[in-house]
Amino acid sequence: MREGNFVVTEESISDVSGVPLSASDVKSGIPESIYLDLVLLSLRVGLGIIFFAQGMTVFGWFGGTDPPGIGGLEQFLQILGYESTSMLAWINTVVNIGVGVLFIVGLVTPLAAAGVFGIGLNAIFALLWSEGFIAYNAWIGYMSVAVAVAFLGPGRFALDSMFLVRSRPGLRHWLVGPRASSLAIALGVATGIILLTVFGPGFFSEPNFPEFG
Repeated sequence: MREGNFVVTEESISDVSGVPLSASDVKSGIPESIYLDLVLLSLRVGLGIIFFAQGMTVFGWFGGTDPPGIGGLEQFLQILGYESTSMLAWINTVVNIGVGVLFIVGLVTPLAAAGVFGIGLNAIFALLWSEGFIAYNAWIGYMSVAVAVAFLGPGRFALDSMFLVRSRPGLRHWLVGPRASSLAIALGVATGIILLTVFGPGFFSEPNFPEFG
């Protein structure tokens, strides 16, 4: 098939993740899937900024926390009923920042999606459950976006597509598609449950916040 100055065949064109593009995917020489790539980019960057900012508040960025610093996060985790709060405070901070960076640059995005699930389950069941659906519905949105990115892949504007899949095509099934999204969900849920039940207050807990005044 000839499109303008381009000769298009199913064998001759593929996206940077290695997915073949048919002639119907091409208009005037521009793969129509680029629009999906732009959508995935916006989802990744938006979600990544949220988690990066959340992690950096511990260090006084984006408004900071009250009380500030890792020590303040430790106190907050103690109120929620967690043990080993010093270790968990650092893990929480590093995972939030790491998830944010990985989504923004599009690197090992299923692992980043797993991080969203682990953090989300703890936020919902250890902090927000007693406040009702309106308190934790945003987390359902975050986890839905994470699954979508894991299933569809990060798009061509991502380090996964630009480097990992090109250099190691065998990694594709672990970075994009049902296997990647299933792995992300399973790893994230397992991690979240372990944190909640081994180190935390368990499911459906009600935080014991101190009363003032």
